[in-house]
Amino acid sequence: MNVGQAAVFTVGASGTAPLTYQWQKNPGTGWAAITGATGATYTTPATTAGDPSYRVVVTNTVGSVTSATATLTILSGNTPPTITTQPLNQTVATGQAATFTAGATGTAPLAFQWYRNGVRISGASAASYTTPATTAGDSGSIYRVVVTNPVSAVTSSAATLTVAKGPTITTQPASQTVAPGEAATFTVVATGTAPLRYQWQKSIGGGSATNIAGATASSYTTPGAMPADNGSTYRVVVTNSVSAVASQFATLGVGG
Repeated sequence: MNVGQAAVFTVGASGTAPLTYQWQKNPGTGWAAITGATGATYTTPATTAGDPSYRVVVTNTVGSVTSATATLTILSGNTPPTITTQPLNQTVATGQAATFTAGATGTAPLAFQWYRNGVRISGASAASYTTPATTAGDSGSIYRVVVTNPVSAVTSSAATLTVAKGPTITTQPASQTVAPGEAATFTVVATGTAPLRYQWQKSIGGGSATNIAGATASSYTTPGAMPADNGSTYRVVVTNSVSAVASQFATLGVGG
């Protein structure tokens, strides 16, 4: 018997009914009744190191008889599997593959079997598992691995797959016309896997767009417009962990 396994002892007895049973255990310090072990069969808890002995006393209204002693030999050199490195949550972009990895110790051979949403993955029988190219529908899937050896089996904690979507601008910033001294507000609406980050940029006279310090929200309000700002263009770059996308330019008109 390996450490961590349960043992089953059974006795057969005859005599005038009713027959009652009381199993006893001797771990080397003397015999003691096992609480609740009152059937013809007794199943031990998961075993630990040591070689205890078992017997049963069978009783009826006439008398009692004690069985022969049965010794349970526990192979203490065999140890059940223990997961030392749990698989981690993974986030990938659509179309990419994700790899989940677990580390385990215990008496060899160790066997691995990965599961997705509780369903066995065919061929996923190594310490690492790499998914096929992911789709948006894979997001939220749960992966676990069961590690087995000749002693027992253990299941890892759950690891979640998130399939991230790059940002998409659904509402472009619109051009604005304001009077001198008035402020203009440009707004963008974007979707994609959070968090989304924003950086507004300004171009003067058709030159390169440069970042506007502190303009990092989905809306940007200019300072009071000056005539020299007439014709300036504004755009926003939206970024997340997957990619970045730039909006169309919106033009600021300053009326006189």
